[in-house]
Amino acid sequence: MAKHRQVNIRWIDDALPNLDKVKALGEAYDFVLLSAVWMHIEPKDRQLSLQTLRQLLGSHGSIALTLRIGDAPPNRPMYPINVDEFIAQAASVGLKAVYQSRKSVDSLKREKVRWIKLVLQSQTEPPRLATVEPSDGAPLASRTE
Repeated sequence: MAKHRQVNIRWIDDALPNLDKVKALGEAYDFVLLSAVWMHIEPKDRQLSLQTLRQLLGSHGSIALTLRIGDAPPNRPMYPINVDEFIAQAASVGLKAVYQSRKSVDSLKREKVRWIKLVLQSQTEPPRLATVEPSDGAPLASRTE
């Protein structure tokens, strides 16, 4: 961390799935980056992790992440990732995949490791229609927020 001493970087020692220290700041973020992180999140904690990330995202914010595809080395705790399952889990908490890369080769040249890059954004629902009765009694549909 000592390499980055810019005044606009604030380092916070926190962890998924809760990110309690980050949430306590009460801020919304325009961009969240998770590079080589998701494979370390236990499957039982992934839904809550996505909910936490969604809560921290600003209304037009994006989450960019890399998903590791391949077997874990025996000496490092990692968990398999199914991309379709991940996208479905993200959708279940209100996040939509707006970009998905093809599988790319590993920069460390590991033969059996590939990466997929994803960008998630908040799903926006179409406006709901409500029936409003004008003073003359004829129904009128109007947009509600």
